[in-house]
Amino acid sequence: MSQKPLVYIAALLLVVVAAGAQAAPVTLYYPDQENADFSVAVPGDWELEQAEEEGGFFTVTGPTGAQLSFRTVETGDDEIDAAMEQSMEWVFANYSDVKLDDPEDIVQNGMEGFNMTGTAKNEGSPVVIVMAWLALKRSHLAEVLIVVDATDRPGLNAAERVIKTLRRR
Repeated sequence: MSQKPLVYIAALLLVVVAAGAQAAPVTLYYPDQENADFSVAVPGDWELEQAEEEGGFFTVTGPTGAQLSFRTVETGDDEIDAAMEQSMEWVFANYSDVKLDDPEDIVQNGMEGFNMTGTAKNEGSPVVIVMAWLALKRSHLAEVLIVVDATDRPGLNAAERVIKTLRRR
């Protein structure tokens, strides 16, 4: 028997294994590693858009288009209300047919907070929206905004895995 078929099979297996491998996770810190309020681990092949100013969102986008945006918000009642209002205004300005549920209390990795989930349309395509605010230790909240195409099961699963890595510092 010729060795060529075995070489082709080995090469094909190598390609299949390499294609299935994900990039190693990268830990991101907000606002920076030295002064971090929180960290989150994202796959290394996701695109990062840095915050444009202090208090702004940084956004990571997965290969399927799933987007997760993060920032820190002061915890005074006025600041929390203003941050929530700003995020909701942004959602309503950028998406159509927005339907958001009432806020629900949550606990994630020991951080208490609340979230709002809902649906909307992005240029006619349905999307899932999740907004969350989680208590950090330095009188701040981590604010998270997730937007994923409603039919993008891999993107939804990846977003859930990323959010589970969110840790206060």
